[in-house]
Amino acid sequence: VFTDGERRTLYWVGGAGTWEDTTHWSLSSGGPGGECIPTPLDDVIFDENSFTGPNQLVDANLALESYCHDMTWTASNSPRYFVWSLNCFGSMQLTPDMSTSINTLRWRSADQGERMSTHEHPIFSLILHGAGEWQLTSPLNLRFFSFHRGTFRLDSFAVTSENFSVFSESSKILDFGGSRWTFRGDQRTNGYRWYHQRQSNLRVEGIPGLIEAVGAEPIFDLFTPLGGKTDLLFSNEEGISQINNNDGAISRLGSVTFRNDGIIRANEMYMDTLILSAGKAYQLQANGIFYIEDYLQMIGNNCTPIQLSSTAQGNQAEIRMDDGFVKSDFVQMRDQRAAGVNTDFFAGRHSTDIGNSNTGWLFQSRREFQNEGFLGSDVVLCEDQTVTLNANNFSP
Repeated sequence: VFTDGERRTLYWVGGAGTWEDTTHWSLSSGGPGGECIPTPLDDVIFDENSFTGPNQLVDANLALESYCHDMTWTASNSPRYFVWSLNCFGSMQLTPDMSTSINTLRWRSADQGERMSTHEHPIFSLILHGAGEWQLTSPLNLRFFSFHRGTFRLDSFAVTSENFSVFSESSKILDFGGSRWTFRGDQRTNGYRWYHQRQSNLRVEGIPGLIEAVGAEPIFDLFTPLGGKTDLLFSNEEGISQINNNDGAISRLGSVTFRNDGIIRANEMYMDTLILSAGKAYQLQANGIFYIEDYLQMIGNNCTPIQLSSTAQGNQAEIRMDDGFVKSDFVQMRDQRAAGVNTDFFAGRHSTDIGNSNTGWLFQSRREFQNEGFLGSDVVLCEDQTVTLNANNFSP
């Protein structure tokens, strides 16, 4: 238990050593050691006077928790920092040329404006416990991310993780700031998911970001909604991707793009754009309603058509679009219902109405549709002109 006391600025001195050794803590840069080890009130600094040579190691007892307020590294002689469990009650600044091994990092601040500058040094587990605000000032590289309280602002910096978990009913804000989150969770290889616990009270705000799921079998369990017009890209061409968005959670997404097979389970979901890929199979939850605001693309080809069905044969899934645009052909469709106003639901003249099980879809092409093939229509190029090849309806 820690009680309020005087806040100190502690400097590491004396070269390599263990966090719990008081001889390495001083009140001045390069000064005499002997200070008590850091508490949650104390700022800690590792500077040019901290080490007596290159590659020196600061580590910690695996059986003990380490604490600090702000942590700042400025030493340029390639120091190393290994810690099992660090509780940080302020900001963190690492340097690009240092080496780290951080197993568990718990951010516990209740203050606004905290900064996280880790320069992509790997962190096994990052846990946001405090009610404060953290803002990235460099890219972040994690294995596990657990969000319990507070505000996390990416501020255009990239994040990579194998796991994303949102817990507790405390208020939480995730601000993508236009950033890309690379999600490596894969049921096939590591079993990790993007997971929102029920009633986890998460709000997504700010400039929409992109979550790219790179695994072959990523799963998004959204028992509380993912909003903020976040874009989802399932970029692996192998395996099957899943979005589970039930229990009354209604996600409002930007663009959702599948390059592999996919399943979307939701009673109700909103997205701006949905893009499905040639040669792949997709399922939408039976009796679910999928609102697509702007654009739906389902372009297969004669060799690799798209399969689109509901999750239960004989029960339709509904795609609802108002004032939207559908680009579709070479789709083998079953148990789908189209609804909306000012939208022409042309499935394409090469598409198949399996068992006459679809309603609201027109199995013909719109008048302006041209079956141009992979290379497009014939063109004549003059000097200094260019041509763009579009492979949207091609699958290797």
